[in-house]
Amino acid sequence: MSSSADPSTDKAIVREVSLDQEIEGQVKEGNFAQFCFHHSGTSKLLTIEVEPKDADSDPDLYVLNSNKGDCNKSAYTWKSCLVGRDRVDVHPDDPSSVRGTYRIGVLGATSSYVSMSRKQEEMRPRPVTRFRLRVYESIAPSVITLLPNTYRTVRLAEAMSEGKVSIGGNAKLESWHYFKFKISEKPNTNFFVTSTPCIPDLDLKVYASNSVMFPNQSLSRWRAMGNGKPCTFKFDVEDFKHRKEKMCFIAVHVSDTSKTKSNKSEKISMVPDISTLKKLKGGELFKMYVEVVDEEDLLPTDFKPSLRKWKSLFEKVDGGRTSQSERRRLAVDENKSFTYGEVEFVSFCEILRCAKPKPGEIFYDLGSGTGKAIVAAHLLESFKECHGVELLDGLHKVAQNVIDIFSKDKKLWKNAEVNPSKHCFVHHADMLEHPWWEVADVVYTSSICFTKELYKELGNRFSRMKKGSRIITLKMDNIPQLKLKDRKSYKMSWGRCTVYVYEKRY
Repeated sequence: MSSSADPSTDKAIVREVSLDQEIEGQVKEGNFAQFCFHHSGTSKLLTIEVEPKDADSDPDLYVLNSNKGDCNKSAYTWKSCLVGRDRVDVHPDDPSSVRGTYRIGVLGATSSYVSMSRKQEEMRPRPVTRFRLRVYESIAPSVITLLPNTYRTVRLAEAMSEGKVSIGGNAKLESWHYFKFKISEKPNTNFFVTSTPCIPDLDLKVYASNSVMFPNQSLSRWRAMGNGKPCTFKFDVEDFKHRKEKMCFIAVHVSDTSKTKSNKSEKISMVPDISTLKKLKGGELFKMYVEVVDEEDLLPTDFKPSLRKWKSLFEKVDGGRTSQSERRRLAVDENKSFTYGEVEFVSFCEILRCAKPKPGEIFYDLGSGTGKAIVAAHLLESFKECHGVELLDGLHKVAQNVIDIFSKDKKLWKNAEVNPSKHCFVHHADMLEHPWWEVADVVYTSSICFTKELYKELGNRFSRMKKGSRIITLKMDNIPQLKLKDRKSYKMSWGRCTVYVYEKRY
């Protein structure tokens, strides 16, 4: 059986799915294939799963707990939009788990064509997403609720009584444990989840998701590997801003760390032997801890005054609105290279440290907008000069006004002897023409939406920079002269993004 959206009307035919039935279907990019099934509301775990049939497909999954209309991006109860396979688990204790007919919407993934105009985008052929869909039930595992800044100990006897742990004759342990944590909606909040083994060399692998209730190796957004030691992963409230249910789901896989002797086939278990394990029944297996931290508290103490000064300068600045107005005025709305985004102070502090700036060096921000990165770099590090290059006149004027205010208000200065007017500069120019590559030691560019053509030209300029200079960019480079020094995901104004730090080798 197959299902596809009607391309002539954009209205989907609804196909019925039965439990344990696998359906193959296809849907054009940007459209939804619609399915329905009856949920009896049993005490079992309900799972809806969709996987791509080929390497070119990437279906996304939406589920609605009613049959009153189509399931889509604005009408759904649960969703999973990972790369590759997607899964929604509906636990019987979920308040949204009700009896009745449910709708499933399978979305054909939308590719990113940043170098195309809107007209070209509309005219290009729509690829087809091919997928397999399955709905099934299973025994619902127990889920432990974690509280903020509170330890939750999982005991061996507790886990064994629930059938989660089995001990073989060679004293091997293997089990899965599930947790959930309610996310505070307070802005700029960070969460650190730590799992600590209580038995020596017990191996913990932690998987977490903001959409899948029972994450695993292939269905997780965050993961941490313990290898016999405590392991931690971090996320922030921004990771949940588009989620209806602000809940983090965590799975912990427990196993021993058996090692094989180099000259023998027998395995040596690093977990205590069976007699020791029996003594530990009722004792501690591992501990979970969720630390909730305000973003400002992640900064070194001596950087906190700089954050307050930075916030004061940009409190009433709306770069997004200014950029939108300028793009309309210049009729460049469709040029994705002008897409506006801003740095976040705390993240940018960490990013700069990865570039290891030295006192007396020169910093450049290409596409500097209202000047947030320029001011942050000046306040955080000992750069001789901090420059910004911005093509849109409206944004350039806002940035110049910020620098003027910064220079006149001594309370905002880094110290009483460092006047920003002698260290912070903004240039109304094209980044491909202003000769920043002749003097810059550290360059930052928010290049995520740059066209291939623009980024290729920018790469040619990177290759002209001096040996040892560093480039911070949001796109991978394949320029032979550049060596990747660091790669990590950071919070930006539009969400999390991978940042690459390169060094010019020669």
